[in-house]
Parts: sequence; C-alpha cells; structure tokens
Amino acid sequence: MDKFTETVVGRKAIERVLDGMAELASAVSVTLGPHGLTVIVLQQDAKTIVTKDGVTVARSIVPRGTLERAGANLLREAAESVHSRVGDGTTTATVLAHSLTLECCKLVAAGYAPRELRCQLRRAVADAKEALSLASTCIDPSSLRAVALASANNDELAAEMVFRCIETLGADASVSIELSPGLASSVEFVEGITLPRGPINSYFFLDSARSRSELERPLVAAYEKNLTATQDILPVMELALREGRALLVLAPDVSSDALHALTVNVARGNLKVVVLAGCTRDDIEDVCAVANAQQIGSTSGKIADRASMGELSRVLAEKGRTVLAGNASSNKAKERATALLERAAVDPSMSDSERKKLVRRAGQLSLGTARIRAGGATEVEARELADRLDDALRACRCAVQTGVLPGGGNVLVAACERVAVQLKTPASSALVKASRVPLHLLEAHKQAEDVEEDSIPLDPTGVPVACL
Repeated sequence: MDKFTETVVGRKAIERVLDGMAELASAVSVTLGPHGLTVIVLQQDAKTIVTKDGVTVARSIVPRGTLERAGANLLREAAESVHSRVGDGTTTATVLAHSLTLECCKLVAAGYAPRELRCQLRRAVADAKEALSLASTCIDPSSLRAVALASANNDELAAEMVFRCIETLGADASVSIELSPGLASSVEFVEGITLPRGPINSYFFLDSARSRSELERPLVAAYEKNLTATQDILPVMELALREGRALLVLAPDVSSDALHALTVNVARGNLKVVVLAGCTRDDIEDVCAVANAQQIGSTSGKIADRASMGELSRVLAEKGRTVLAGNASSNKAKERATALLERAAVDPSMSDSERKKLVRRAGQLSLGTARIRAGGATEVEARELADRLDDALRACRCAVQTGVLPGGGNVLVAACERVAVQLKTPASSALVKASRVPLHLLEAHKQAEDVEEDSIPLDPTGVPVACL
C-alpha cells in the first residue's frame, strides 16, 4: 500500500497548528479556577470520567488533522510538564501557553525576528519568575488549609482530609488516594514507608493507562546483593504461585535473565509482580523492618524460602515512587526507627545532611503512611473526588516547599507588568497580554456563578513559576 505525505508550509501551516491548539485550549480552559466547569470525558474503553483536572482533559483531546494534532500536542506537553513538576496549575499553564503563542505569532507577522523574540521572552520569563519568588511568603497552618480548600474546589471535607495528612505526617510523607467501596470518605494512617524509585521497567505497571501498579497483601523478597541468575528468583516465584499471592522483589540490580523470567510470568498473567532495582542497603533494611522480612543472600546466610520472605498489606508503585503499607503484626519498624534516631544522636562523624536523612527515615518508619479513601454513590463520582484530593495534596506539598502567593492571577499579572516596564521589549509586552488571559477567565467563571468571594485565595508559589 502506497504511503502519502502531506506538505503544508507558510501561513497555512501555522494556522492549522494554531487551530489544534485552540481546540485543546477551549476544552481545558473551562476548568480554570474554583468556579470552573466540570468536563465529561468518554474514554476509548467506554469508561466515563468527570473531572476538573486540566491535564486529564488535555490528554483526551485528539484533533482530526495531522497539523492540528501537532498543535494540540504542544499545549499538552506544557500541561504535562507542570503536572510532573508541581502537580497543580495545569489549566493555567495550558491557557498561558496558548495565549502567549498567539501574541508571539502576531509579533512575527508584524515583522519581528523569531530568534530575537525568543531571547527576549526567555529574559522576561526569568525575571518574572524571580519577581514571583521574591513576593512569596512562608506557609503556616491556616495558609496550608486555604491552599487545600482552593485546590479541592472549595470542598471542605476533602481539604480537611488532605490538611490532616500533611499536618500529621509532614509534606514529604507518603499519602495514597484510592476509591472507597462505599459512600463515605475517610483517612487511615498505616505503618509503612515510601521509596524514591518505581518499577524497573514498564512491564511491571499492571495498570498501564495510569502507569502504576497496586498489589494487595504481596509477599516480599529482599535480596542483599544483585539478583544475577534465574535460579535465584525461581523459588520465590514458585512460593507466590503456590499461595496465589502477588510478589514484590527488591535488589540492588537485576540481571536480564532473572528479569526475563519475571516478565514472562507477568505477561502470561501467572503472577502480579513489581520489581524495584537500584535499592540501597538502607532501602532494603527499612523494607525488611516494615515487612518483617529477612535479607536473602550469601552474607546473611538466608536462602529464598518462605521463612525469609515478608508480607505487606499493600504496595502502590508509580514512576519514581513506591508506597509500601506495612505488616501490622511487625514491631520491627518502630524498633528500627528508634535505632536510627539513637545513631543520629550519638554518631559524631555524621554530617548534618546525613543526620537529617536518618531522622526523616525514622519518621517514616515510626509514623507510617496515610491512605485517603474517596467515596461516592458511583465510581464516576468517587474518581472525580479522588482527582480533586490528588490536586489538593500536590498543591499543599508545593506550598510547603515554595511558599504561597495571593491567588486569582493578580500577582502573575503584576510580576509580568513590572518586568515589561523594566525591559521594554515586544516579547515582555506579549507576556503581559498573555498573563491577563487566565485572570479574565477566572473573573468570567466567577461572574457566571454570581459569586462574591470575601477573601483572596492562596496559591503555591511554585505553580505560577512552573506555568511560566
């Protein structure tokens, strides 16, 4: 079958790319702010999503034309970038990127050199980011609660659950959000830890659409040294198959032969497995304490049998992060936390950064993790609440790290205007015009609902900085 290519150049090509950007931006922009609209998305698997999350809407928009899809992809990447860095502000990023593109295209059409505009814009954006950072204020409990409330779409119950998790465990603690089987939503604190690494490759994402894996009551096999041979993993796999259990495997490294044996069994549906490689000695010791497991290897003298394997109540593995909810019958986690704190207090050779790391690990082992269950009358309702809880959680973490600013878009506009006065370049003027678009949309959504706000909401400083 012959393959044909479509060649479009000049103004016509730009217009079609802009059409694709406009299609995606128009769908995403309606979700902006606490008074934005909710969007219904019908996925390819016929599941319905009801959401106000900008990046979720952006992922669902696929224009028909090739160049139109290219334009939509550009905006989608902007939303994905902000989502991966701060987790909130994806609608603002989409609207700002679209409006800034339009303004810059107008300047190019008027005769300005694209490369010169690009240099001017980079300078203006850097100065605006610095102005926003200087205007930031430190977070306090009332500010943190306000951030959670705004990100949860003014849902006081959702905001309170997120605030309680952050207040109890700290911003760095592991908090998982899942669907509740009933109507009620709840928060549960469980023993466990979070590792800063995810599955070794995408084959171990059991939910490929969301790039995550969830294991209920898995067996745990922790290897003190590299897992180099297939025969080292076979006894563990046989035990998991015999008991009908999922399996979590941890090791400093995993050879291709051992990995192949695990991957084949996952692909055939024989086993639910998550493999974490690159684990440090500290990681493995902490997991063994939480799971009541023993390290398998020549140094420890432990072989891969049932006695050396531990258990966890639940594992949630994502890209770059794995949450392990502990074994309730094990007291080793608290014992290890105490030992780590004693070591941090008495070891004079330890640096401040090493001491802080030990204290943080001890806090995880002693305090554990939190699990928020989102309830609803239907799965669609519960998922919509889970999305808002996730937004609120990410926004609170960002606020703790970067501080807060008055929300509503005014501070972003003021920072861009101040930069434009100083630089006096066409690109800085375009940035000002683009920054006003989210503010106008927020006002329009507020007026549509006929709402008068008594106070200005707070946004994490990292959100507008990431959007720029």
